[in-house]
Amino acid sequence: MNSAVKILIERSYTPYGTLGRLTVGGLSLWTIELPWRSNERNESCIPPGVYTTIKHDSPNHGRTLWLQEVPERSEILIHAANYPSQLDGCIASGLRPGITSDELAVWDSRAALDKLLDAVEDEVTVEIRTYSPEYL
Repeated sequence: MNSAVKILIERSYTPYGTLGRLTVGGLSLWTIELPWRSNERNESCIPPGVYTTIKHDSPNHGRTLWLQEVPERSEILIHAANYPSQLDGCIASGLRPGITSDELAVWDSRAALDKLLDAVEDEVTVEIRTYSPEYL
């Protein structure tokens, strides 16, 4: 894998969660996170920025990507989950977006995470951007 390859997450905030598109190489996935709540621990998604990630075997989540040096946060992972309510500030990836009566969601999260982990080296850069459609 080329060391210049990086993960890009472009996301949009809603009161129900933060929905995004993750791309790396030719792979495109969806992401779900908590809503933006001023970077509050366990309550908010993390700030946009550029982070180094490393592959990590989490005792609670299995194979993950661990974001390093997130301002005022620790142990931020990209792991399998379907809903923002299953996250404490982390990011979940999915093959497709979804919605329930009260939450945004991503589906096939474990399959998406496996594809992501297979697509990247042991250490990779992730850039998180806020997406603002031109029509807004």
